[in-house]
Amino acid sequence: VQAALDAGFEPTSISTDLHEMNLHGPVYDMPTTMSKFLCLGLPLDRVIAMATCDAAKVLGMHDDLGTLAPGTAADITFLELHEGEFEFTDSYRQTRMGGQKLSAVGLVRKGNLATNSNRLKG
Repeated sequence: VQAALDAGFEPTSISTDLHEMNLHGPVYDMPTTMSKFLCLGLPLDRVIAMATCDAAKVLGMHDDLGTLAPGTAADITFLELHEGEFEFTDSYRQTRMGGQKLSAVGLVRKGNLATNSNRLKG
């Protein structure tokens, strides 16, 4: 991905390709995958867009997903941005240090709040 970015090509969307063999590394989850793109130098707003509305467009589902428009599915993930030193590993087991990491702290699914976090409770 770094070579493509260096050549001026930005990904259209971000996804995990998460499966049983990479669940415990190096993919882990979507926030970790998004964090890896932050580590590559993409700004937070672009990373969020590529993981949400841009991904929905690629899938032809942009009328229902990746939007907060009235009448659409109210599926929202609440993310927390951590600052510090974080190590990220790619699928070739190469590591890179980054200064930001996203973590999921809550979820709204079909309009219902589902979270284990007290941070989102009034």
